[in-house]
Amino acid sequence: MGRIQTSIGLITGTDITGTVDQLIAISGIPRDRLVARNDTLGQEQEAISQLTASVIAVQLSGDRLAESSLFQTRKDSSSNEDALSVSSSSGAPLGEYTVTTQQLAATHSVGSRQRFGSTDTALGLEGQIDIRNGGFLEHSLSLQDLNGGLGVQKGSIRITDRSGASAEIDLSAARTIDDVLDTINANTTINVQASADRDGITLTDKSGETTANLRVDEVGDGETAADLGLYGLNVAGDVAVGGDLTQADALAFQSTTLSDLGVSLEEGDDLRIEFADGSSLDLDLNPADDEDGTAPQSVGELLDFLNEAADGKLSASISASGDSLLLQDLTAGAEAFTISDQNGSQLASALGFEGTGSGGQIESPSRSPYLHGVALSQLGGGQGLGDLTELDITLRDGSSATVDVSGADTIQQVVDAINDSGLSLVAKLDDAKTGLRIRDLSGGAAENFTISSSDDTATRLGIATDSTSTILDGKHLGRQYVDETTLLSDLNQGFGITPGSFKLTDSAGLASAINLKTQDIETVGELIDEINDLGIGVTASINPNGDGIALVDTAGGEGTLTVENTDTAVAATELGLAGTATTQTINGEEVEAIVGGDSLSIEVEADDTLQSIVDKINASERYVKASIATQEDGSYSLRLTSRQGGSQGQFSIDTSGFDLAIETSSRGQDAEILLTSEDGSARKLTSIDGVFEDETSGLSMTLKQLSDDPISVSVAENPKAVVDAAKTLVTQYNLLMEKLDSLTFYEAETETYGLLFGSTEALRIETGYSRLLSGAIRGSGDIASLGEVGLRLNDTGQMELDEEKLTAKLESDGASVEEFFTTEDTGVAARLSALAERLVGTENGMLLTRGNALTAQVESNNERIDTLNTRLDNERERLLTQFYNMEAAISKLQSNQQYVSAIQPITYSSS
Repeated sequence: MGRIQTSIGLITGTDITGTVDQLIAISGIPRDRLVARNDTLGQEQEAISQLTASVIAVQLSGDRLAESSLFQTRKDSSSNEDALSVSSSSGAPLGEYTVTTQQLAATHSVGSRQRFGSTDTALGLEGQIDIRNGGFLEHSLSLQDLNGGLGVQKGSIRITDRSGASAEIDLSAARTIDDVLDTINANTTINVQASADRDGITLTDKSGETTANLRVDEVGDGETAADLGLYGLNVAGDVAVGGDLTQADALAFQSTTLSDLGVSLEEGDDLRIEFADGSSLDLDLNPADDEDGTAPQSVGELLDFLNEAADGKLSASISASGDSLLLQDLTAGAEAFTISDQNGSQLASALGFEGTGSGGQIESPSRSPYLHGVALSQLGGGQGLGDLTELDITLRDGSSATVDVSGADTIQQVVDAINDSGLSLVAKLDDAKTGLRIRDLSGGAAENFTISSSDDTATRLGIATDSTSTILDGKHLGRQYVDETTLLSDLNQGFGITPGSFKLTDSAGLASAINLKTQDIETVGELIDEINDLGIGVTASINPNGDGIALVDTAGGEGTLTVENTDTAVAATELGLAGTATTQTINGEEVEAIVGGDSLSIEVEADDTLQSIVDKINASERYVKASIATQEDGSYSLRLTSRQGGSQGQFSIDTSGFDLAIETSSRGQDAEILLTSEDGSARKLTSIDGVFEDETSGLSMTLKQLSDDPISVSVAENPKAVVDAAKTLVTQYNLLMEKLDSLTFYEAETETYGLLFGSTEALRIETGYSRLLSGAIRGSGDIASLGEVGLRLNDTGQMELDEEKLTAKLESDGASVEEFFTTEDTGVAARLSALAERLVGTENGMLLTRGNALTAQVESNNERIDTLNTRLDNERERLLTQFYNMEAAISKLQSNQQYVSAIQPITYSSS
């Protein structure tokens, strides 16, 4: 059974616990001194940490002044922030600019005129919706691209028609040839129609009078008319033809690669040349054994090849116009001079000199772009529309005319010829800008509205009709916009083709893969070459629509040509190639092929609702976003909006099997501004979203709205950035000094002092910065002291900054200030950093070393404290045991004494 112990001795009444506590307190004095010492050391550690942080803050603020980019920051301004915000990159050239806002960016959006009563009721429509990403028939050269890149001076011209009426035509806002033509044709003071062909502008007088000459004059001292090729026109006739604005460069054309002309030499590309003397020459331009790479790659190399191979019978050169090829028969005889493709080659036709010569010469079509209008040779997927003849047009009132379009080179010339027929009609590009729209304005109903031709001219132009309708929307004319030089990154509305792999399997079962992620394939032509080099029965080429790639099976196996993405790749789908081959007609031959392209086809079935059509379009995640628009009368229509902004987001829609009557609500267009520098040079900048990044000026501009007046933009020095950085240095340095003062103070009256009073570390920090900042600083340029840039230490040791003095120095000699602060090793920032490294660096930094020593001492003291605590605990237990044992011993003694006291003396009786 245990013994109950109390803090008070039961026998002696001694306060045992109190007595032991006092004894232990006496024994614990050495431990308590160590604990007190550790408390002080902990405070010193905290003080050292605070000093370290303050020194690092000074170092970081000094490092900011070491950055040259700080001294290259710019102050940007726009005179019209509501219209144009501006910023510039570090180090952007200083200067003044003028920005003329020309056009806001817009997203392409179309809607159906056809209305539907429900979104979830089957529409009964069967057919296909084709969404195309290109093939537009609009074309107008930018004025800045004319005259060999010299452009057209902004200004006005004066035109006088043959009636003597005269008008000043302000062309200062014109950006393209279209703008020039539209501005002239919109003027009602004169009766003159302006048009453009390949090279220049033509003016046609419509007044019907002969009172004056048709003439053009400059207004004031301008040169606008001269730059437009119209200066000096003064003719006593109804037509005045302007000068050539394209200035083809024969040397540049000679160095043009064949691939840039859309020509890719294939193995076995053969030509046959038949001369007037009856002889002929067969040429293989790309033989199978062409191991030394002698196959011609450029126009110049092709000319050299032909001249050498013909051995004096042929002269091949660039024409006088500088933009076409001229082949001349040097033999004598009565036979025809002809050039033809052999063995399936497309070389002669691609270059445009296939056929029979005239006068012993064959000249290829001009390769210069038309000023206005898309060339007919670009239509039909790049195959052209062939030789056009005449159109027979009959309107519903019975009036008719035959329109000669045989001389047309562009689609615009076809439009002009129809409009000049004398019939009551109007021809123009359709709403989608991919075909022709012709409207019968006769108001009659006696006859059908018919357009036909003795051959297939009307069909090739997509306008053959025999209908009671008064509006004809022609077929998509298939302008080629993809060729071998097209970048894969430009496809898919500029979103590009997602790098990935896809597998091709020919009809014989042979398979191979293309990996756009690992192979160096950037252009459509390079991709075509890679496919053709796979060694399987598949031939790749530009498709007949001119909007992508066609794959033709040449294996002749029992299977079917297939293309499939691998893993999660989508490249084949984005190229329009994923799937299986079907029977197609390509170059007049039926083949098994997959015709891909930069287009999207949506199958519509009878049970489809308006909502399901929207869902099908959106499921493709390509080109457009589909939605349903609710009309005021509660009906619904289909709306499509481009996923890409700007002109790159333009798309067209064609339907087969039904008509949704699509109309454009907003046409995709790029934002445009004209940036003019101080020297008068100007550049047109375009952007799909209104944000312009100009590398030359270093300007970043955001166009928010158009401005009637030019906007002034300036890029100037920005001393504020340096001043702010210097202010930060001053603040951090003064905080360091205040921290030092709080840690090193001494009050004689109260005999109190700071934790680091008299410490070596505090003294070295104070003297180190004082010597650095108050002394001469040489080796960093012409400036030798902080005082020269407005920095000084005052009488209390605080740093002060004279902002005006620093700003003035930056403005007068910014380069020297930059050198003073940023010079490696000897600049102010470098010296501050070096001092900080000595004080707080990770390698032997003074404060770090002191902190580590304090930590080691605290840890050692803690170990001693733990040992003393153990010893004191043992001593306490021993003392308590001794006291309790003493109580027990005294208790026994008292008990024995009672027993002894109870003993009575034995008395013996005397008897």
